[in-house]
Amino acid sequence: MSTPQSPVLKGSYIALAVATIAFTTNFWAWGLLSPLAPRLQDLLSLSPIQVSVMVATPILLGSIARIPLGALTDRYGGRSVFAVLSLVVVAPLVFLAFFQTFPSLLIGGLFVGLSGASFAVGVPFVNAWFPPERRGFALGVYGIGNMGTAIAGFTAPRLADEVSPAAPFLVVAAVVLATAAVVVVAGRDAPGRSATTPAVAQTPGGVESEDHIGPLRSLRPYLRRVRRLRRLPAHVPAGGLRT
Repeated sequence: MSTPQSPVLKGSYIALAVATIAFTTNFWAWGLLSPLAPRLQDLLSLSPIQVSVMVATPILLGSIARIPLGALTDRYGGRSVFAVLSLVVVAPLVFLAFFQTFPSLLIGGLFVGLSGASFAVGVPFVNAWFPPERRGFALGVYGIGNMGTAIAGFTAPRLADEVSPAAPFLVVAAVVLATAAVVVVAGRDAPGRSATTPAVAQTPGGVESEDHIGPLRSLRPYLRRVRRLRRLPAHVPAGGLRT
């Protein structure tokens, strides 16, 4: 006998589409420097080590930034974090369009790397919209956003060759800016989504206060036993301790 499936919330597929678009465009930005590396190497006479550092910088920050951005998503919701993240990424993209030296590539690439953390924003955002038995499908669709790096590899060299070296950065900046607008207009956090907050306890006066020591109460039995052991004499009888 099959288990009945939970109903999908109204608006779930719109939220999934918005998240997938935001993930794709942010990954497009994240993957820009790698396909442009040969051209930037010739333009700036970079050494192989410098090229490696330039390409690795956004990847490194994008990986590390997933931790704080995931935590911010838990607290403020994916819609807000996606919108702010996309807006923040626009600035370093425009910066890279006009300042192409090795130090500027490192600085710009560092902040463009934030777009690589968009994966950690979308996963809890999408999960909140779908019941457990549909989350595998939803995250599979969301994962299509990884193709943003492929789009970067396909479009960036052609834009650089046929338009200008600044064109890849300006085009992606415009796309990411439009994405932020789409998230603000069409994106919604799942109904009933609540941020994680500290436990609340009642004080003797009836006033609510955050309970920061609640988890420590489970240690009380062990602390009592430690106090009993400290009161024992130095010589312990052969019969051992009574509990």
